[in-house]
Amino acid sequence: LPAGETTVSAIIVADNGLVSPLAVFEYTVGGVIEPVNFTDPAIAASVRQMLKADEDDVIYTNDLWDVEEYTIPAEAKQFEDLRYFPYLKKLTATDISFDTLAHLSELKDLEELTLTGCKYHRGQHGNHQAHYQYQCCDFFPNTVHFVSSLIVSPRRAAFL
Repeated sequence: LPAGETTVSAIIVADNGLVSPLAVFEYTVGGVIEPVNFTDPAIAASVRQMLKADEDDVIYTNDLWDVEEYTIPAEAKQFEDLRYFPYLKKLTATDISFDTLAHLSELKDLEELTLTGCKYHRGQHGNHQAHYQYQCCDFFPNTVHFVSSLIVSPRRAAFL
């Protein structure tokens, strides 16, 4: 079964034409072991180095389940790959420009976020992008919220 949410809906039609009420069942499949297809080459390279994996080795999702601390490489441009670290507790980023931080909402166990010299580019304004320095962070349970400049809120955050 594929990972994620699944909804099954069913009705029964009897031989006499009577129709049962609609029955809806939902279930979640998690912990599926499958190959990781990295979108960012810098993150892929750092993970391979961390796991001491060769370029030809297939990295599976369960290979990353034990990773609790990770530093995003400065060369990283896409951050969707953070979803492969479901039990990450500590994340560090230095001198990285983000277009979105939505990927942080998937890090359900994140306790500590350290951002040093990072910038958030919050969309187009005329012919230039707006640049925001991270000022404070606030992680609501498992969600990242934005209020003017970034507000994240982990249990502990460091801004250098």
